[in-house]
Amino acid sequence: MAPYDLVPHNAFGIVQINDFIELQPAFSKNPILSYWKKKNPTLETTLSQLTPKNPMAGDLYIFSPQGKETFATTYIGVRPKADSLPLPQTPIKNYEGISIHKRSKDFFEARVGNLRLRSTTLLTLENSIRNFKQKDKNITNTTLSRLRESLNNSSAVNLLIQPSESIFDASVIPHSTLLSNKTSEWVAMDIAIEDPVELDGISLLNDSIASPINLIQKLEHKSSLLPSITPDNVDEFLAFPISNIAQLETNFRRFSQLRNMALPVVDLRNIALVDELGWIRFQGTSALLMHITTLENEFPLTIDRTNQKTYRNTNYFEVVLPETIDKLSKAAGKTQQLQWVAQLDTFAVFAETEALMQQLITNYRDGNVLANRPAFQSLDDAFSSRGSFIWVAQTSTFFDATSFPVKTYPLVGLQGVGEEDFTHLHIRFGSKSNTTAKGRVTAQSNFNIDHPIQHPPQWLKNHRTKGMDIAVQDSENQLYLFSNNGNLYWKKDLKEPIIGPILQVDLYKNKKWQMAFRTSNYLYVLDRNGKEVKPFKIKLPASEQPLPLAIFDYDNTKNYRFVLAQDKKMLMFDKNGKKVSGFKRTKLKAPLMHPPKHARIKKKDYILLQGQDGQLSILNRVGNDRIKVGAKINFSETPVFQYLETFTTTDLEGNLVQVDTRGNIIKSPYGLKPGHQIDATSKSLVSLSENILTIKGIPVPLPFGTYTTPKIFYLNNILYITTTDIESQKVYLYYSNGTPVAGFPVYGTGPADLSVDRKNKTQLVVSAENNGLLVYTVNP
Repeated sequence: MAPYDLVPHNAFGIVQINDFIELQPAFSKNPILSYWKKKNPTLETTLSQLTPKNPMAGDLYIFSPQGKETFATTYIGVRPKADSLPLPQTPIKNYEGISIHKRSKDFFEARVGNLRLRSTTLLTLENSIRNFKQKDKNITNTTLSRLRESLNNSSAVNLLIQPSESIFDASVIPHSTLLSNKTSEWVAMDIAIEDPVELDGISLLNDSIASPINLIQKLEHKSSLLPSITPDNVDEFLAFPISNIAQLETNFRRFSQLRNMALPVVDLRNIALVDELGWIRFQGTSALLMHITTLENEFPLTIDRTNQKTYRNTNYFEVVLPETIDKLSKAAGKTQQLQWVAQLDTFAVFAETEALMQQLITNYRDGNVLANRPAFQSLDDAFSSRGSFIWVAQTSTFFDATSFPVKTYPLVGLQGVGEEDFTHLHIRFGSKSNTTAKGRVTAQSNFNIDHPIQHPPQWLKNHRTKGMDIAVQDSENQLYLFSNNGNLYWKKDLKEPIIGPILQVDLYKNKKWQMAFRTSNYLYVLDRNGKEVKPFKIKLPASEQPLPLAIFDYDNTKNYRFVLAQDKKMLMFDKNGKKVSGFKRTKLKAPLMHPPKHARIKKKDYILLQGQDGQLSILNRVGNDRIKVGAKINFSETPVFQYLETFTTTDLEGNLVQVDTRGNIIKSPYGLKPGHQIDATSKSLVSLSENILTIKGIPVPLPFGTYTTPKIFYLNNILYITTTDIESQKVYLYYSNGTPVAGFPVYGTGPADLSVDRKNKTQLVVSAENNGLLVYTVNP
C-alpha cells in the first residue's frame, strides 16, 4: 500500500518529501526557502508536530479544507519495519475497524496497514480511512494520477497543488494579476532547493476551464521580443507569441464560450501582421503590446488620426479597439479601456492613460526596458530559449518585501511551454547582477499638469512621509503639489507667477515644513495642505524689478528673516511677518542684479548685495558695511557665491573674480565666453562656457546647444552636476570627476532638480514637453 492510497478526495495540496536530510539545512541556507518558512510559522509548527522521528522518503503532507479560511494538515508515511510496537495511548474510538489515537492536543493518529496516518482533525482522518476501506484509492482522479507519474522523485520536494483552491500557496507561487491562477485542476511541480529555488512541472490543459493558458494551445514556441518595449520597472508583464491567427481565433472562440462572453463573431484578421501579444501592469494601469512582423508592414489596426498628440517626437492617437481584440485583451491581460495607441519601430502599444503612454515612450527612447535589466537577463537565461508564454513580475509586488530577499531576487518569472494537452511550467527568480552599473537611471513616473509649465518643477521636503514632493506652477498661475509618484495632493490658483525658487521654512520649530515664495505683489508662506500661514500673504509695494525671495537663518535657529529686494529698496520681515526695524540698509544706490545672499565664514555673517552699478556691498546683520570693496566689478550675469572662503563671481571679460574677507579683489583669467554661467559651493566650482562644462577644473565638452545654468547637488556623499540642452531636450548628469552618470543623457525639456527619497535613493525631476513632468531614479 502506498501513501497516495490514503489521500482524501477533497485535498487541494500535496507535498511529497524525497530527501529529509537535504531539505532541513536548506531552509536556513536558502533565502527563498527561509522566507517561505518564516511566512508560515504556524504551518511550520504543525508540520514539526506531525512528522515522526524517523520519516521516510516519499512521505506526504496533505492539505484539505477545514473551513472557509482554514485547512487541515495530514501526514501520511510508510512505517519503518522496526515500528511494530502498538501506540501507547488508549484509542479514543474505533472507526471502520481502525483504532484512532489522540497523540496530543494538536493531532490524531491511526495505523492503516503499513502506513502511518496523522492529522490535525479527526474528520480528515476518518475520511482517509473511509476512502481506503471503500477501495477508493484516488486512482479514479485521472488528472491527479497522470500528474503523479510526471513527478521527478530525485528532487528533494514534489508539489501537487490546485491553484484555484489553495488557501496558503500565494506565498509560495504568486497569483498573477494578469494571468488567471485557475490554470487546471492540478499542477505538479518539482522543487530544486539550491539557491535560487527552481520549480519545474506541468499543468494539464482542461478544455472545460476558461483559463488564459488555453489560449496558447497549439501555438508555436518562440522567444519573446516584447521585453524590448516593456519598462524595466514594470509591475507585471505577460506575453505570448502568435504563429497562427486562425488557431488563436479557435482558442479564443472556445474561451469566450466558456466565459459566456457576448461575442457572436471572433475575428482577429486585423492583427494578422502581429506575431506576439503582451500585457503590462504599471502603477495601477495597464497596456497592450504588439510586435509587428516587419517595419515594412502597415500598422496592425486602422487608426483615426484626427486627434494626434506628440511626445518626444513620437505621435500617439486616440483609439477604439475592435470588439474581439478588446475582449481578448480584457480576458488575458485584465485591461480596462485602452484609449491611446502609438507605434514605436516594430512595436504597437495601447495604453489606458496618456501618462502610461508617455511612460512607455520615455522608457523605450531611453533604453530603460526589461530586456536590458540584469535581473531579467538572469531570469531569461534560466528559461527555455523558446516558449509559449512568459510572465514576469517584481517580487516586491507579490511577496512580503520586508522579509523576502527582494534586493537579491528582484524579479520572479513563470514560463509556459505548451504541448498538445499539457503545458510545461518553469518558475524562476531573477537575481540582481553582482556588478550593478554605477549610476543606472530608471524612469520612475511621468504625469501632466493642466497647462504649460511656467515655474519648473522642484523638490520639497514632506515631513509626513519623510520623502520628497514636487512643486510646479503652470501658465495659468496654478501651483501644484505632487508626490514623487505623481499623485496630486492639491493645486492652488495664485493669480500671479512665482518669482524665483520656492524655499522651505519651519516657522514653528516642530519639524513641519512650510513653503515660502514671492510673486510680484505678495509674499506667501503656505502649509503642507496649500493653506496660507497667517499673517503671510503679505502685500508688497509695487515694483518694476522684483527679485526672488531670500531667507536668512543666521544661527540655524529657525529665527528666519524674509528678505526682498526690488528696484532700489530692500524689505526684511521676521518669522511673524513683522518688518525688521533694526535693519538699516532699506534703500539702495542701484537696483540689485540678484537676490541678497547670506554667507558665513569663520563664524562671521556676511550679507552680499550685487548692484547693477558694479558695486559689491558686503554688510553685517544690521545692514552696515562689514567690508569695503573699493573698486567696482564689471559683473557678468552670474550671481556671487561663497567659494573657498571668498565671495566669487565672474565679469564680462571672462575672468573669475574673488573678493576676500579684507575686500581685496583677485581676478583670474578663465577664458569664459559671453553668456557663460557658473554655480559654486564652498569647495566646488562649475562653469559652462559655450559647449564646455568645466567641473572643478576638468573640462567636459558637450554638443553645441542651448543649456540651462549648471547646478551642483551633494547627495549621499556624491557630488552631481546637471544641465539640460533645451534644443535637443537632453538632461546631462556628471560626477565631480567629469565622468557622466551611466544612462545619461535622458529626456527632459528644462532644468532638472535632484533630491534623495525616504529610501535614500537619488531621484531627478524635470519638465517634459510643455506640460509634463518626468521623475527618474538614479542608482549610483
